[in-house]
Amino acid sequence: PNLQHPVPVTIERLKRGAAPQDNEYREPIQGAEFEDAVVCQGQVRWGTDASQDVTRIGNTEDGEGYVVFRAMDLRFLNISINRGDRLTQFGFGANAIIRTVFIIRTAPFAHYPDQGGAACIKAYFSTRRPARSD
Repeated sequence: PNLQHPVPVTIERLKRGAAPQDNEYREPIQGAEFEDAVVCQGQVRWGTDASQDVTRIGNTEDGEGYVVFRAMDLRFLNISINRGDRLTQFGFGANAIIRTVFIIRTAPFAHYPDQGGAACIKAYFSTRRPARSD
């Protein structure tokens, strides 16, 4: 599937192995390092409800918006996006939005039989950094 209104989105992936670790909880702490920026086409949606959705398996953060990426674009760039990665620029030129947001969760969608799995990835983001970066 094609994106309706794609814009270049700058992605910086968290270096999980290089981040300082809290020995007690065995998770990255403040001062995390990020890989070099990669630009991928994505469709941005701003302004989703910044609340929590309570389900049987626990709370799910909705975030402040999301970006839809085509799975084949991410495979072509040889990257996967995960919780804790950050997005730093949306668009280019005079209309570019330069704002640091963090991915709080991802969800695969657009499952088509000929694609062999999810054709798109929806990455929800928030201006607050997630406490855990699983």
